[in-house]
Amino acid sequence: MSYTKSTVNPVYLFFASFLKGDSRNTNAGAKNSDANMRQSSGAANMSQIAAGTVIEGTVKFDHNVRLDGIIKGDVECTHKLVMGKQAKIEGTLKTQNMTVEGAFEGTLTVKELLQLASSAKVSGSISAGKLQVDPGAILDGDCQVGNKK
Repeated sequence: MSYTKSTVNPVYLFFASFLKGDSRNTNAGAKNSDANMRQSSGAANMSQIAAGTVIEGTVKFDHNVRLDGIIKGDVECTHKLVMGKQAKIEGTLKTQNMTVEGAFEGTLTVKELLQLASSAKVSGSISAGKLQVDPGAILDGDCQVGNKK
């Protein structure tokens, strides 16, 4: 399979190769957190919630999630949750790993690694096994880092 220059998005090419099992074009989407999440996860499934989507209530995921919309309520994710820059969550969230580029307000519990990108705005009660904060990220509230023994 060969690729020629065109107006096709390189991330699309990466996903097309990935879904067909072709690993020759793996660098095309290497910086895309969705692609990295799909590749590195033990979970085969990934949900994507698009910008403009608003969900109210309790949501549970047993796989990776990419959120670009808004959730108001309780969220539980047994794998990794990635919040894009437009994403917003208001409520209670429990997850294994999380990357925040958008806004979170409420009670956040991350068992392993919580990553806050430079565009992240997180407020409330935060608990994480490990915390990585990029310059520019805003963290406002109570924060507990490290596993309790």
